[in-house]
Amino acid sequence: MNYELFISNKGSEAYAIIELTRRDYPILTYLIHALKRLLIRNKRLFEKLRHVQIKLNNTEVAVDRELVSAVKDYVERIRYCEMVIREHGTRESSLLSYVFGVSPSLGLAYRDPLTTIVVLKKYGRLGMELAQNLQGSPLITMLSSSLFSLVRDGGMPLSTYKLLDSYEVGPFVITIYRDVRLHIPIHCYHVDLLDEIKSNIPLLYNVERDLIKWLKEANSLVNSSTLNELIEVLKDKCAELIESKGIPLDKLHECSLYLAFKVIGIVKFLPFLLDEHVEEFYLDKPGRNVYLDHNRWGRCEATIRISDDDIEAFLTHIRLEGRKEINVLCPSIKEDLKTKYFHVRVSIDIPPLAIQGVCIDVRRYRRNPFTLSELISLGTLDIDTAAYLLLAIRHRRNILVLGEPGSGKTTLLNALDLCTPCYWRKIYVEDVIESIDQSRWNMHQVKFKVRTYEDEKRGEMAGSSKYDEIIKLLHRTPDYVILGEVQTKDHVKALFHALATGIRGIATTHANDIEGLIVRYVELYDIHPSNIALVDLFVLMTKLRRVNRIRRYVKAIYEIRCAKEYSNILDNILMVYRGLPNRRFISMVPFEERPLVNKIVQDEGIEEEVIVAEYMTYKSILSEMTSKGITSVDDFIQFFNKKVAILEGNKFVRVES
Repeated sequence: MNYELFISNKGSEAYAIIELTRRDYPILTYLIHALKRLLIRNKRLFEKLRHVQIKLNNTEVAVDRELVSAVKDYVERIRYCEMVIREHGTRESSLLSYVFGVSPSLGLAYRDPLTTIVVLKKYGRLGMELAQNLQGSPLITMLSSSLFSLVRDGGMPLSTYKLLDSYEVGPFVITIYRDVRLHIPIHCYHVDLLDEIKSNIPLLYNVERDLIKWLKEANSLVNSSTLNELIEVLKDKCAELIESKGIPLDKLHECSLYLAFKVIGIVKFLPFLLDEHVEEFYLDKPGRNVYLDHNRWGRCEATIRISDDDIEAFLTHIRLEGRKEINVLCPSIKEDLKTKYFHVRVSIDIPPLAIQGVCIDVRRYRRNPFTLSELISLGTLDIDTAAYLLLAIRHRRNILVLGEPGSGKTTLLNALDLCTPCYWRKIYVEDVIESIDQSRWNMHQVKFKVRTYEDEKRGEMAGSSKYDEIIKLLHRTPDYVILGEVQTKDHVKALFHALATGIRGIATTHANDIEGLIVRYVELYDIHPSNIALVDLFVLMTKLRRVNRIRRYVKAIYEIRCAKEYSNILDNILMVYRGLPNRRFISMVPFEERPLVNKIVQDEGIEEEVIVAEYMTYKSILSEMTSKGITSVDDFIQFFNKKVAILEGNKFVRVES
């Protein structure tokens, strides 16, 4: 085992030093093995043992006395299990070797106590009896709370799982598996701690206790800080405690982050909040596993089970962050949660609305937002389509992006927003902040956060409504307006009121097709048919689920020929682009015959040839960026602005000449 055990007897208490010559196992494994060895060789000293020091590379760390006591209890239970197995004879020898053996390989009981219990339960009545015995140990209780407790559905029999992917996320290792026994591609999203953190759990237990004690003494910090501030303070304090105790860690940042979230009670949500590959994750009710949408592997079932306590802690932070209540009278809440490490939109419903218990839906926003060139590479749209949308937005045309939930509406909106001129005064009206902070690229943004639909339904008067702020846009002189999601009848009426008065902008809304959207606007929301044509482009997004993958793409772009009567407005819907499931995009109308081009010619007095040249330039820029792999936000904006500046200069010369 590559360690030496030194025992000193001082009166009524015994002291032990475990000096590691080489470290091949987690610290806890050495602790269990050493104390088991002491129990067999000298039970009297074992009973007197109170203090243990771990020594490695001239560094000594004291093990918490409570943990020493828990490990002593655990090894006594291991000893009992061994005797019970021997009484059952040779037919149980494999169980004795695999779980409790020390040679030729170390048994599971020493390496992973939590998994040991899961495995024992598979060995019939005897295994259940042994599992119940070990489960009564304080060490198991301690590990279940201090160690990141993973629900493994009876363990993960790797022989029946095909490894698909593995990567690190903060303090975690994420592994994607597929169960080859199933005929449907159910993917398993398995979460574990980094080996360095997991192997130091006994030493970090002291840090966790000290951190909790410090936090209780600084109670005012919890009530007065945002979640981001609280995490940063706890993380810094945690790093300070780890260094003061001399615990050697290469992954100090990751470990501090893990313990900070552990102390505030929401560590089980942390892997999903940090993982850039997770688009959205869900919980149907307490006691169930989280499941999620992964941008590489589609729908996955996670090995994390969320308890009532986990949910209550999460709810508490949502309430504190948004200063909102959720109760039986107001059983729904929607709030955006933004920290240094993640930005998410959280939707929570509680009983009596959610009859099975609290349900949670968390939409993640990428820390590095999608750019147009990246969306082209992913097949969301092609170069022609993207260039046409660029032409529209840079001429301040009105765009409405429609589609089902999760189809990529906001993603496309944000990608287009990044392409607007930096000198524009842009005003944002959002109930949940989904837009990108563009201050680092010197863009002008004014953002208004209004009441959510859920807030308005519960009768909250704090803050403005989206309707009020849209109407007030008339006095704020925006160059372009980003309205986020248009949900209600009031939102729609305010939108068309603003468009009718000359406001230019872009918004998103829910609809499966343009015909249904127009019928809803005209029949239910009382929008006059002639006003529908104020929207220059309708961009229909769709979400195609194939097997276990999701593809989001532009299904169509529509324009409306001027229509005075509802009887013929549906006949005047013009599809200018059509997207196919096989990643092909078809231009349905010649460029010169599109209503948008004619509007730009008439409104801005620009010759059609100039507009065509501009459109072709956008195509050239996007083609070059795509071929060169320029997809990151910083690179995209720098390259795009440089190329467009040349275009703007050429246009200026033509006008002067």
